[in-house]
Amino acid sequence: MTLSRRETLFLSIPSDPGLARIARLVSLHFLKQNGVKARESRLEAGLVETRCRALLRASAGRGAGRAAQGNRVAVPLMFVMTLVSGIRELEVSIRRSDGSGRRRLLRLRRPAAP
Repeated sequence: MTLSRRETLFLSIPSDPGLARIARLVSLHFLKQNGVKARESRLEAGLVETRCRALLRASAGRGAGRAAQGNRVAVPLMFVMTLVSGIRELEVSIRRSDGSGRRRLLRLRRPAAP
């Protein structure tokens, strides 16, 4: 990756707190690939998991709020985790699939090139 390019990774997660570990694994890999040292990557990815688990637990079992038209089946609530590597910063945020409630889980300054 060149430093002048911005890359974005999206991950869709159902509102199941048991899947918060996937958020940790994805963010760990993302941070390592973008030059964050191993120890700091593990700590920050653990923080992402903790914050993500709290959000998923708070909304577990809730539908999107409306039943699908016609057959009255509740649409499951999903979350979209966004990982962005910019020129100066790395950011991990999460939002509900209906577009509401965006929340930043992590923001780090990009490590200086050696």
